[in-house]
Amino acid sequence: MGIGTDTWVDDAADDGIFKVNTEVFRDPEIFALERQRIFDRSWLYVGHESEVESPGDFVCRSVGGHPVIMVRGKDESVRVLYNTCLHQGNQVCRVPSGHTSAFQCFFHGWTYDVDGKLVGLPGESSYGGRFTRQEHGLRAPRVASHRGFVFMCCDPGTESLADYLGAAAAYLDLVADQAEDMVVLPGSHRYTTHANWKMATMNAHDGYHVATTHATYLKYLRDSGVDPSQRRLGKRLDLGNGHSASEFFGAWGRPVARWAAYWPEALQEQLATKRAELTATFGEDRARLMAEVDRNLLLFPNLVINDHSAVLIRTWEPQSVDEIVVTAWTIAPRQEAEEIRALRLRNYLTFFGPAGFATPDDIEALECVQRGLRNQAMQWLDVSKGAATEASAPEQDDNADEIQLRAIWRRWRLDMGGSLLTAGSR
Repeated sequence: MGIGTDTWVDDAADDGIFKVNTEVFRDPEIFALERQRIFDRSWLYVGHESEVESPGDFVCRSVGGHPVIMVRGKDESVRVLYNTCLHQGNQVCRVPSGHTSAFQCFFHGWTYDVDGKLVGLPGESSYGGRFTRQEHGLRAPRVASHRGFVFMCCDPGTESLADYLGAAAAYLDLVADQAEDMVVLPGSHRYTTHANWKMATMNAHDGYHVATTHATYLKYLRDSGVDPSQRRLGKRLDLGNGHSASEFFGAWGRPVARWAAYWPEALQEQLATKRAELTATFGEDRARLMAEVDRNLLLFPNLVINDHSAVLIRTWEPQSVDEIVVTAWTIAPRQEAEEIRALRLRNYLTFFGPAGFATPDDIEALECVQRGLRNQAMQWLDVSKGAATEASAPEQDDNADEIQLRAIWRRWRLDMGGSLLTAGSR
């Protein structure tokens, strides 16, 4: 491994310096510790309650390396069950989503109801002694939700979801309050990137790279009659617990901007009505945040919500030290005009889609970084932009400053602290 925990992050922000040892992007042993100390102990996003609307509806996902089933139970509560048969470990569900009254393991036929109870097993008369069905139901992690967003945690000692989210919960509320009934739309995008998960976490919340990495998109905006220079600076916020947010105003993004390239004049009356409803419900200040201000929210370690002209939910599932699987969904009001829904999806695809302006650029950048860091002479990665003024301006107004990236690393260092020889300690 070659380095100790005290040399992973050099936080000298008072002197304008913040650096990260590049070994943390290369070393498989460090990645193994991250699985134990971060992903097994954090609250991780599983899905949204709208994805399992009726009893028996389910989706299967891998969360923090754990195959799980999110299912609506017979009592209509949302459960998360480990997708592992208690007989000999086979997955009890092998399809990504659907509706069922029971999960049956195809290996030996053990059957579980949607609440996880063992309800059938072939040759049951051969079992006896201390064996009981009750002790062989599907196991489950801790589960909690906030405003329809469902999270799981494998560690019984981790704080509650409410305490873990802290100030970040208010940004989830800004999404949930956009309509009485917000739903994840059918379909998702899923792709593999050969990069370290921490670099993806940084990139998702980095304003510094936009002008260069996404220069083609900015040219597209100009060619469409939109002036990208009208993007106004906003805030970069450390929300605690590794979570962070950025706020800005992109003249091309929110409906109030009235740019024909995104929001045709024919829809302006509907949009004005929606804005008036938000103002009547939440007051002018909060309505302005919801209708005019673009937001990126990062929930440590691997959930980003991009609340722009479309609302994107994105996670990355680490596979190894240099590979992640990214999954993206979009969430929208259930009851919205068909033409607005079409524009929402178009905006999502134009920028974040697999062939959009942003995603291929970001994949290329992340994979180039991973290849570049094979040069071990590159010992330190710099995250110093804005560090010298961080203490005096904790809500930084430069979209390209990196206070939100330093928030990620401070939580990472806290979770990873301790002797490398005692991987089970925190």
